[in-house]
Amino acid sequence: MKDYRLLVKVKNANLLRAIEKAGFKTVNAFCVANGLLPGDVGDLINLKSSPLYKGGDWRPIAERLSVVLNTPLSVLFSEEQFTPLEKNTGHVDMSFEEILPMLPDATSSPLQKLIEVEGRAAIDTALSNLTQQQEWVIRGRFGLDGEEKTFNELAQELGVSGSRVQQIERKALRMLRKPFMANELRDVRGG
Repeated sequence: MKDYRLLVKVKNANLLRAIEKAGFKTVNAFCVANGLLPGDVGDLINLKSSPLYKGGDWRPIAERLSVVLNTPLSVLFSEEQFTPLEKNTGHVDMSFEEILPMLPDATSSPLQKLIEVEGRAAIDTALSNLTQQQEWVIRGRFGLDGEEKTFNELAQELGVSGSRVQQIERKALRMLRKPFMANELRDVRGG
């Protein structure tokens, strides 16, 4: 029986692997180190924009990634990734036996691991309703993709002031408190 529903987020694994191979733990760290805009790189990773113009020429950001990563464009982007996705998230129903291999630590209880996986999925779903900049700030401030960051650290990465980052965070948190998003997060918290 398929008792579990998992959130699936489709991303460009070729590009992510190249960034990891270059020694970066996060896309954000990669962007900062190479003077790239996180939003532009994020759109390519999340398949929200094409690496090509309509005429078939490569976009400058795709060419820059190829140079910075020392990787051919044909390795970073498959032909199927030339067309952006309207939506890069969905749900898949699975049985416990199907999700068991995905659990990273066999010493923890399967139930605990499932709760962690579902919690992460709920957070990702809630954050996908924010603007890319809001999501970036929330992930950075709360350490969702690594270490927690200060307003000033995020300000440097985004090229804005620390007070602007505070404004973005406040607006994002207000959005997350709206009933349609808060209910999903409340279910994960158990309250």
